[in-house]
Amino acid sequence: MAYNSDEDDNWDDWTDNEEEAICLFCDKKDIPSAIFSHMTLEHNFNFTKLRTKEKMEFYDCIKILNYIRRNVKENPAFTMSTDISKAELKSVIDDDTNLQPVLMDDALLYAFEDEEEAYDSEEEKKKQEIQHAQSQNEIELLKRIHETEEKLKKIEQAFSDYKQAVQKTFFDKLDNKKDAVPDLPELEEKEIKNNDDDSESDHENIDSDLENGDYYFTSYANTDIHIQMLQDSVRTSSYRDFFYNNKSFFKGKTVLDVGCGTGILSMFAAKAGAKKVYSVDNSSIISKARKNVKENGLEDIITLYYGKIEDIVLPEKVDVIVSEWMGYFLLFEGMLDSVIQARDKCLVDGGLMGPSDTSMILSLIENEDWINSYYNYWNDVYGFKMTSMKKEYILDGQVAIMDPKSIVSDEVTVKSWDLNKVSIEDLSFTSEFKFTCAKDARVHGICGYFDITFKNPNDPTFEDVYFSTSLLCKPTHWKQCTFILENAFNVKQGEVIQGTITVARLKRNHRDLKVDLSLSRASTNEILLDKVRYFVR
Repeated sequence: MAYNSDEDDNWDDWTDNEEEAICLFCDKKDIPSAIFSHMTLEHNFNFTKLRTKEKMEFYDCIKILNYIRRNVKENPAFTMSTDISKAELKSVIDDDTNLQPVLMDDALLYAFEDEEEAYDSEEEKKKQEIQHAQSQNEIELLKRIHETEEKLKKIEQAFSDYKQAVQKTFFDKLDNKKDAVPDLPELEEKEIKNNDDDSESDHENIDSDLENGDYYFTSYANTDIHIQMLQDSVRTSSYRDFFYNNKSFFKGKTVLDVGCGTGILSMFAAKAGAKKVYSVDNSSIISKARKNVKENGLEDIITLYYGKIEDIVLPEKVDVIVSEWMGYFLLFEGMLDSVIQARDKCLVDGGLMGPSDTSMILSLIENEDWINSYYNYWNDVYGFKMTSMKKEYILDGQVAIMDPKSIVSDEVTVKSWDLNKVSIEDLSFTSEFKFTCAKDARVHGICGYFDITFKNPNDPTFEDVYFSTSLLCKPTHWKQCTFILENAFNVKQGEVIQGTITVARLKRNHRDLKVDLSLSRASTNEILLDKVRYFVR
């Protein structure tokens, strides 16, 4: 459901009111109050109780939070109980190095005072309720209520302990099973060894993607999605040509493949003459990639790592980083963030990014048949009106292959990025643009897509590779992302339609996008689309 700018402020107040915080002990993200509760129930660490009991000052609290986060970063198995000894607590508080934040913009460092107020107010409320009770019966009843609340808390804690015990038993069994299989990865190094013996299950030697807390990686564990990508000849042949048409450049180079999937890009690199390829993926598909590498006799060149590239430490910096990071409307999935971090951490000075450049493009479309099939369809469903479904449909950018005949304007580039220089902050932007209409038409939507370039300006012999996901080009698995207009409008040939686009991440899920679009007639400034928000998710 799209909405107008009048409602924009209310929306932001609802979704973005509190900064997201990260648990001290795991990867869970939520608003700070929920994270403090989560740590109490799941990790047996009641920060508010500890602070109150030990009468900790503001900077004492900062130190204890940073101390825990630093230790968990160095050792993910690190834990701390609410019942920390006074001696250990004193050693933490006396160490001023614990004032140094471990996590930039750590939301927990700004939120714990609110937790204390909530805790204090709850205790004070109980006392006041008893003090103001008018009779002995009321006093007894209130005491029973408070006792019941305490019992409930103990039950919740007992249930949490029970869950931890079950998980420990489960993972102990997994560890025993791992010990019996000779080719399991050393998880400390996160490197997948290319041993001769194969385990019975591709998923047996990799921690479940669900345990990583990111369902994005789980989606790439399935074979179907990789068939779809590999059979996209525009995509796959472009990456192949990037390597094979430039073998003289790649000979003797070291290459990092971020999000290697089945390993196809890594094997292209190896066949093109790379002396070493490091392949990283945080999905269990990497077990199959290991077998693919071995099956093609490339295990001496390609080393595979299971985990997030942000956490992997390579033995050396690389000459080239390659990645197929693009999502619908280019930036959906947010994988480019990881590629940028890999570039800053792993690429040698003057190294090559593949792809090297990308652009986001828009055009106006007229497609009444498509609109009637997917949008106006809800006006009459076997004789019943279901117009509320239209609102849900128009809320999201629609990913579909659009008929090339539907384009009614020029193609306008709204943003371009040099991947050798782009920062993560650059990926959120606002741009103004102008369409020139190619014919008289009725505009039903704004179509979004992207193009990709592989080039090396430092090597004049390097053969550039280019492809586009435009509706005027051969279709790809990325298709196009169309933003439907709730109110279509007419245009004349040669007329100029001006607009503004803002693209940003959703704070609740950084892999999703919010896209604000505005349109008006350049000649009269008539507003055609008034800052309507769509989502790509």
